[in-house]
Amino acid sequence: GAGANVRERHAPGFKAIPGVELAAVCNRTRESGERAAAELGIPIVPACIEGSHKRWPKGNVLIRPGAVKVTIGEPIYPDAAAVEASAARQAAPFDEYRRLIAELEGGVNELCGNPVPEAVDCVAG
Repeated sequence: GAGANVRERHAPGFKAIPGVELAAVCNRTRESGERAAAELGIPIVPACIEGSHKRWPKGNVLIRPGAVKVTIGEPIYPDAAAVEASAARQAAPFDEYRRLIAELEGGVNELCGNPVPEAVDCVAG
């Protein structure tokens, strides 16, 4: 996973080794993976995977033969300084995370041929 231990201990340790580049993280939840990538300055890569539900239906142990289409989009490079500044603002914390998530979701929708929904400004109240 890419939890706090990776972000606080492992990643800084790898980055301190000459010639070593931390190029990817993976985690159980999309949100946690996005947060780790943003905090570590690792690009977030939108991808669309089509046909996997037909090939490996939920609850089945065996994978059915057939094609799965994988489309990889252009990387989204988070700005670590913007992420840190956003998290520090009490009035609007995590704005940069929200921006990155919206950009990623738009990229995935575009790759999968889904209409990109209009941005909605949500206000709690």
